[in-house]
Amino acid sequence: MTENNMESISDNEELIQKVKKSQPCHLVWQYLSWNMDKTFASCDLCQQQYGSKTGVSTIKGYFMTNHQNKWKEIKKQAMITIKPVAQYIKLDEKKIAKLNVLFLQWIIRDQQSFSIVSDSDFRDFVEALNPQYKLLCWQVISTKVQHLYEEQ
Repeated sequence: MTENNMESISDNEELIQKVKKSQPCHLVWQYLSWNMDKTFASCDLCQQQYGSKTGVSTIKGYFMTNHQNKWKEIKKQAMITIKPVAQYIKLDEKKIAKLNVLFLQWIIRDQQSFSIVSDSDFRDFVEALNPQYKLLCWQVISTKVQHLYEEQ
């Protein structure tokens, strides 16, 4: 490969990583809408605006304070199910739930870092086991582990 091809591949990989990191996965995001150029998101409930670099913790805090009923629904939804992504709908929902429980148990019992889901080798391994299974993001794992801890 030429040096230009290597740079092009490197640029593409960086772009892919930026896109992956920018994909929100917390359930609170379903109540936000991005503007056309993706510079800010607006709350669908009250039109509060958040910059593109605003973290989910800030938004969660806002919902806990200003949209308490909706926040309770979000927490309940997070505890009950993990909604399958449309492209993975073919995988039985009971199987998804069982895989998620087993995955969370492994993380807790083996004291794995939540960031394991960001490791490309681990992602490749899981995809090889079951290409239809979508790994949880570390934010959802963190929330689920916290709920499990609070239940005990």
